Amino acid sequence: MASESRPVCAADLCSAPAKPAAAAPRAAANSSSPTDVAPAAESPPNANGELDAKAINDNKKAAFAYTQGNYPEAFRLFQSSATLNNAAAQFQLAYLYFKGQGTTKDDAQAVIWYRKAADQGNAEAQNALGNRYRNGEGVVKDFAAAVDWYKKAADQGNVSAQANLAYMFQTGKGVPKNLATAVTWYKKAAEQGDVASQNSLANKYHNGQGIDKDDAQAFAWYHKAADQGDADAEYSMGYMYQNGFGTAKDIVQSRIWYHKAADKGHADAIDALKAIGG
Repeated sequence: MASESRPVCAADLCSAPAKPAAAAPRAAANSSSPTDVAPAAESPPNANGELDAKAINDNKKAAFAYTQGNYPEAFRLFQSSATLNNAAAQFQLAYLYFKGQGTTKDDAQAVIWYRKAADQGNAEAQNALGNRYRNGEGVVKDFAAAVDWYKKAADQGNVSAQANLAYMFQTGKGVPKNLATAVTWYKKAAEQGDVASQNSLANKYHNGQGIDKDDAQAFAWYHKAADQGDADAEYSMGYMYQNGFGTAKDIVQSRIWYHKAADKGHADAIDALKAIGG
Protein backbone atom coordinates (compact mmCIF):
# COMPACT_ATOMS: atom_id res chain seq x y z
CA MET A 1 0.00 0.00 0.00
CA ALA A 2 1.15 3.50 -0.71
CA SER A 3 2.58 5.52 2.14
CA GLU A 4 1.65 9.07 2.95
CA SER A 5 3.67 11.58 0.98
CA ARG A 6 5.35 14.61 2.43
CA PRO A 7 6.25 18.06 1.11
CA VAL A 8 9.82 18.77 0.14
CA CYS A 9 10.28 20.98 3.15
CA ALA A 10 8.43 22.56 6.04
CA ALA A 11 6.99 25.93 5.12
CA ASP A 12 8.89 27.74 7.86
CA LEU A 13 12.22 26.08 7.06
CA CYS A 14 12.48 26.13 3.27
CA SER A 15 15.26 28.31 2.00
CA ALA A 16 17.63 29.10 -0.84
CA PRO A 17 20.86 27.13 -1.13
CA ALA A 18 22.28 29.10 1.80
CA LYS A 19 20.32 26.72 4.04
CA PRO A 20 19.62 23.15 2.93
CA ALA A 21 15.92 22.38 2.55
CA ALA A 22 14.22 20.89 5.59
CA ALA A 23 12.00 17.91 4.95
CA ALA A 24 8.70 17.85 6.81
CA PRO A 25 8.21 14.21 7.68
CA ARG A 26 4.85 12.51 7.27
CA ALA A 27 2.93 15.63 6.38
CA ALA A 28 -0.70 15.12 5.52
CA ALA A 29 -1.52 14.16 1.98
CA ASN A 30 -4.62 13.04 0.18
CA SER A 31 -4.04 9.32 0.39
CA SER A 32 -2.97 7.14 3.27
CA SER A 33 -1.20 7.28 6.57
CA PRO A 34 2.51 6.64 6.87
CA THR A 35 1.92 3.48 8.83
CA ASP A 36 -1.26 2.39 7.10
CA VAL A 37 0.80 -0.43 5.72
CA ALA A 38 -0.11 -3.50 3.69
CA PRO A 39 -1.87 -6.18 5.70
CA ALA A 40 0.51 -8.76 7.10
CA ALA A 41 -0.12 -12.28 8.30
CA GLU A 42 1.44 -11.69 11.71
CA SER A 43 -1.15 -11.76 14.49
CA PRO A 44 -0.15 -10.40 17.92
CA PRO A 45 -2.13 -11.71 20.92
CA ASN A 46 -5.16 -9.83 22.16
CA ALA A 47 -5.41 -8.09 25.51
CA ASN A 48 -5.81 -11.45 27.28
CA GLY A 49 -2.69 -12.89 25.69
CA GLU A 50 -4.55 -15.37 23.52
CA LEU A 51 -6.14 -15.48 20.11
CA ASP A 52 -8.87 -17.71 18.85
CA ALA A 53 -7.52 -20.16 16.25
CA LYS A 54 -10.14 -18.94 13.78
CA ALA A 55 -8.99 -15.34 14.26
CA ILE A 56 -5.43 -16.34 13.48
CA ASN A 57 -6.41 -18.43 10.48
CA ASP A 58 -8.75 -15.82 9.03
CA ASN A 59 -6.11 -13.11 9.41
CA LYS A 60 -3.55 -15.19 7.53
CA LYS A 61 -6.03 -15.99 4.77
CA ALA A 62 -7.00 -12.33 4.57
CA ALA A 63 -3.40 -11.22 4.20
CA PHE A 64 -2.91 -13.71 1.38
CA ALA A 65 -6.12 -12.59 -0.33
CA TYR A 66 -4.94 -9.01 -0.13
CA THR A 67 -1.61 -9.82 -1.77
CA GLN A 68 -3.56 -11.48 -4.58
CA GLY A 69 -5.61 -8.33 -5.08
CA ASN A 70 -8.81 -9.98 -3.87
CA TYR A 71 -9.89 -7.08 -1.69
CA PRO A 72 -13.49 -8.17 -1.08
CA GLU A 73 -12.29 -11.53 0.27
CA ALA A 74 -9.57 -9.84 2.29
CA PHE A 75 -12.16 -7.49 3.76
CA ARG A 76 -14.48 -10.38 4.68
CA LEU A 77 -11.75 -12.34 6.39
CA PHE A 78 -10.17 -9.38 8.19
CA GLN A 79 -13.62 -8.44 9.43
CA SER A 80 -14.14 -11.99 10.74
CA SER A 81 -10.81 -11.95 12.54
CA ALA A 82 -11.28 -8.40 13.82
CA THR A 83 -14.60 -9.23 15.45
CA LEU A 84 -12.73 -11.93 17.39
CA ASN A 85 -10.57 -9.19 18.92
CA ASN A 86 -7.49 -9.69 16.76
CA ALA A 87 -5.73 -6.32 17.03
CA ALA A 88 -3.72 -6.84 13.84
CA ALA A 89 -6.89 -7.63 11.89
CA GLN A 90 -8.65 -4.63 13.43
CA PHE A 91 -5.87 -2.39 12.21
CA GLN A 92 -5.95 -3.94 8.75
CA LEU A 93 -9.73 -3.76 8.53
CA ALA A 94 -9.50 -0.07 9.42
CA TYR A 95 -7.06 0.43 6.59
CA LEU A 96 -9.42 -1.19 4.08
CA TYR A 97 -12.23 1.09 5.23
CA PHE A 98 -9.91 4.09 4.96
CA LYS A 99 -8.76 3.18 1.46
CA GLY A 100 -12.09 1.86 0.25
CA GLN A 101 -10.61 -1.48 -0.74
CA GLY A 102 -13.05 -4.38 -0.70
CA THR A 103 -15.70 -2.08 0.71
CA THR A 104 -17.03 1.46 0.40
CA LYS A 105 -14.59 4.04 1.74
CA ASP A 106 -15.75 5.01 5.23
CA ASP A 107 -13.42 7.13 7.33
CA ALA A 108 -15.70 6.95 10.37
CA GLN A 109 -15.62 3.14 10.33
CA ALA A 110 -11.87 3.26 9.82
CA VAL A 111 -11.52 5.33 12.97
CA ILE A 112 -13.69 2.89 14.94
CA TRP A 113 -11.47 -0.05 14.03
CA TYR A 114 -8.22 1.87 14.37
CA ARG A 115 -9.32 2.78 17.88
CA LYS A 116 -10.14 -0.83 18.77
CA ALA A 117 -6.65 -1.90 17.70
CA ALA A 118 -5.02 1.15 19.28
CA ASP A 119 -6.75 0.47 22.60
CA GLN A 120 -5.14 -2.97 22.54
CA GLY A 121 -1.73 -1.34 22.17
CA ASN A 122 -1.20 -1.83 18.43
CA ALA A 123 1.41 0.84 17.65
CA GLU A 124 0.61 1.05 13.94
CA ALA A 125 -3.04 1.68 14.75
CA GLN A 126 -2.10 4.28 17.35
CA ASN A 127 -0.04 6.14 14.79
CA ALA A 128 -2.74 5.83 12.13
CA LEU A 129 -5.33 7.13 14.59
CA GLY A 130 -3.02 10.06 15.27
CA ASN A 131 -3.03 10.78 11.54
CA ARG A 132 -6.81 10.67 11.38
CA TYR A 133 -7.03 13.23 14.20
CA ARG A 134 -4.34 15.41 12.63
CA ASN A 135 -6.02 15.42 9.24
CA GLY A 136 -9.64 15.41 10.41
CA GLU A 137 -10.49 12.17 8.61
CA GLY A 138 -13.45 10.38 10.19
CA VAL A 139 -13.14 12.56 13.29
CA VAL A 140 -13.05 16.25 14.07
CA LYS A 141 -9.52 17.55 13.58
CA ASP A 142 -7.80 17.59 16.95
CA PHE A 143 -4.03 18.15 17.05
CA ALA A 144 -3.83 17.47 20.80
CA ALA A 145 -5.46 14.07 20.35
CA ALA A 146 -3.12 13.38 17.45
CA VAL A 147 -0.13 14.11 19.68
CA ASP A 148 -1.49 11.79 22.39
CA TRP A 149 -1.78 8.88 19.98
CA TYR A 150 1.56 9.59 18.32
CA LYS A 151 3.17 9.56 21.77
CA LYS A 152 1.69 6.17 22.63
CA ALA A 153 3.04 4.68 19.42
CA ALA A 154 6.37 6.51 19.60
CA ASP A 155 6.96 5.20 23.11
CA GLN A 156 6.68 1.70 21.64
CA GLY A 157 9.41 2.53 19.12
CA ASN A 158 7.17 3.08 16.10
CA VAL A 159 9.42 5.03 13.75
CA SER A 160 6.64 6.81 11.87
CA ALA A 161 5.07 7.97 15.11
CA GLN A 162 8.42 9.23 16.36
CA ALA A 163 8.83 11.28 13.18
CA ASN A 164 5.25 12.53 13.41
CA LEU A 165 5.65 13.50 17.05
CA ALA A 166 8.86 15.35 16.26
CA TYR A 167 7.07 17.32 13.56
CA MET A 168 4.24 18.24 15.93
CA PHE A 169 6.75 19.59 18.45
CA GLN A 170 8.61 21.39 15.66
CA THR A 171 5.48 23.15 14.45
CA GLY A 172 3.67 23.53 17.77
CA LYS A 173 0.58 21.67 16.65
CA GLY A 174 -1.36 20.19 19.58
CA VAL A 175 1.57 20.85 21.89
CA PRO A 176 3.71 23.88 22.78
CA LYS A 177 6.44 24.36 20.20
CA ASN A 178 9.66 22.83 21.50
CA LEU A 179 12.53 22.36 19.08
CA ALA A 180 14.68 20.55 21.63
CA THR A 181 11.98 17.91 22.09
CA ALA A 182 11.51 17.77 18.33
CA VAL A 183 15.21 17.02 17.97
CA THR A 184 14.95 14.23 20.54
CA TRP A 185 12.22 12.48 18.57
CA TYR A 186 13.81 13.16 15.18
CA LYS A 187 16.96 11.51 16.48
CA LYS A 188 15.07 8.42 17.65
CA ALA A 189 13.46 8.06 14.22
CA ALA A 190 16.69 8.90 12.40
CA GLU A 191 18.56 6.20 14.30
CA GLN A 192 15.98 3.72 13.02
CA GLY A 193 16.79 4.77 9.47
CA ASP A 194 13.90 7.13 8.74
CA VAL A 195 15.29 9.21 5.89
CA ALA A 196 13.08 12.27 6.40
CA SER A 197 14.04 12.38 10.08
CA GLN A 198 17.72 12.05 9.22
CA ASN A 199 17.37 15.02 6.91
CA SER A 200 15.42 17.05 9.45
CA LEU A 201 17.89 16.22 12.22
CA ALA A 202 20.73 17.35 9.96
CA ASN A 203 18.94 20.64 9.40
CA LYS A 204 18.59 21.16 13.13
CA TYR A 205 22.31 20.60 13.62
CA HIS A 206 23.21 22.86 10.68
CA ASN A 207 20.94 25.70 11.78
CA GLY A 208 21.39 25.25 15.55
CA GLN A 209 17.67 24.75 16.12
CA GLY A 210 16.84 22.90 19.33
CA ILE A 211 20.44 21.77 19.63
CA ASP A 212 23.89 23.34 19.49
CA LYS A 213 25.02 24.06 15.94
CA ASP A 214 27.30 21.26 14.78
CA ASP A 215 28.08 21.05 11.08
CA ALA A 216 30.03 17.82 11.49
CA GLN A 217 26.90 16.16 12.84
CA ALA A 218 24.80 17.85 10.17
CA PHE A 219 27.10 16.49 7.48
CA ALA A 220 26.97 12.98 8.97
CA TRP A 221 23.17 12.89 9.04
CA TYR A 222 22.80 14.41 5.57
CA HIS A 223 25.16 11.70 4.37
CA LYS A 224 23.01 8.94 5.91
CA ALA A 225 19.89 10.33 4.23
CA ALA A 226 21.68 10.93 0.93
CA ASP A 227 22.96 7.35 0.94
CA GLN A 228 19.31 6.29 0.91
CA GLY A 229 18.76 8.31 -2.26
CA ASP A 230 16.95 11.28 -0.72
CA ALA A 231 17.19 14.18 -3.18
CA ASP A 232 16.95 16.88 -0.51
CA ALA A 233 19.86 15.34 1.37
CA GLU A 234 21.86 14.89 -1.84
CA TYR A 235 21.39 18.59 -2.54
CA SER A 236 22.43 19.40 1.02
CA MET A 237 25.56 17.27 0.65
CA GLY A 238 26.45 19.30 -2.43
CA TYR A 239 25.94 22.48 -0.46
CA MET A 240 28.03 21.28 2.49
CA TYR A 241 30.92 20.30 0.23
CA GLN A 242 30.64 23.53 -1.74
CA ASN A 243 30.95 25.65 1.38
CA GLY A 244 33.17 23.42 3.52
CA PHE A 245 30.57 22.99 6.27
CA GLY A 246 31.32 19.97 8.43
CA THR A 247 33.85 18.71 5.90
CA ALA A 248 36.70 19.98 3.76
CA LYS A 249 35.60 22.14 0.86
CA ASP A 250 35.52 19.98 -2.26
CA ILE A 251 33.95 21.34 -5.45
CA VAL A 252 34.28 17.98 -7.21
CA GLN A 253 32.26 16.22 -4.51
CA SER A 254 29.87 19.14 -4.48
CA ARG A 255 29.13 18.67 -8.19
CA ILE A 256 28.73 14.92 -7.74
CA TRP A 257 26.06 15.34 -5.09
CA TYR A 258 24.32 18.20 -6.86
CA HIS A 259 24.14 16.03 -9.97
CA LYS A 260 22.59 13.18 -7.99
CA ALA A 261 19.85 15.50 -6.76
CA ALA A 262 19.45 17.26 -10.10
CA ASP A 263 18.97 13.93 -11.84
CA LYS A 264 15.91 13.49 -9.63
CA GLY A 265 14.59 16.89 -10.72
CA HIS A 266 15.62 18.81 -7.58
CA ALA A 267 15.22 22.46 -8.63
CA ASP A 268 17.69 23.91 -6.11
CA ALA A 269 20.35 21.42 -7.18
CA ILE A 270 19.82 22.31 -10.83
CA ASP A 271 20.22 26.01 -9.98
CA ALA A 272 23.30 25.28 -7.87
CA LEU A 273 24.95 23.45 -10.75
CA LYS A 274 24.29 26.38 -13.04
CA ALA A 275 25.80 28.73 -10.48
CA ILE A 276 29.05 26.74 -10.14
CA GLY A 277 29.35 25.99 -13.82
CA GLY A 278 27.90 22.49 -13.90
